[in-house]
Amino acid sequence: MYITLIRYYGLRKEEALALVKSDFDFNRKTIWIQHAVKFVSNRPTEKETKNGEERILYILPDHMHKFMAFILSCDDSDPHLFRNLKEGGWITHQSFRRKFNSILSKVKMEAEKNDIEIPDDLTSHIFRHGFATDLYYAGIGLKDAQYLLGHKTATVTMGIYAHLDNENTDVRDRLIQYHRQGK
Repeated sequence: MYITLIRYYGLRKEEALALVKSDFDFNRKTIWIQHAVKFVSNRPTEKETKNGEERILYILPDHMHKFMAFILSCDDSDPHLFRNLKEGGWITHQSFRRKFNSILSKVKMEAEKNDIEIPDDLTSHIFRHGFATDLYYAGIGLKDAQYLLGHKTATVTMGIYAHLDNENTDVRDRLIQYHRQGK
């Protein structure tokens, strides 16, 4: 669930860990991102999202049943999706790190079986970068990408898009093609 949220919805770690069951509206097929978690001495506390604004994301059809099943499997007495098993409430930073490292170990083992190399420094934020890259290649406009990523200004989003443009564009070939068209 956590990997799906950061990879396919671009949530920051702090936003994903702050989710509660009521943030999911299965009738409208949306996820409401309204707060984040900050860790102080391992203890989670609620804070605003990084840009100080809420956003609503659409649930992809392939994930609807997965999210519904996960939420149904959660303890009815605690609204938190990623929770502290001993005390209830949000998960502690130490518990999150243990769980995330366990997930990464399984991902790496599976990748090795398929001869896929996974970087040793894989973090939650790298999955978010993958989402930003998907937005770019899907042709999502700058303002829409800014909203989906929760960036305060389009400048940050533009930096990502410009980097991908530079990485995937052969300027010389584009100039030659432009001039051949008689412009």
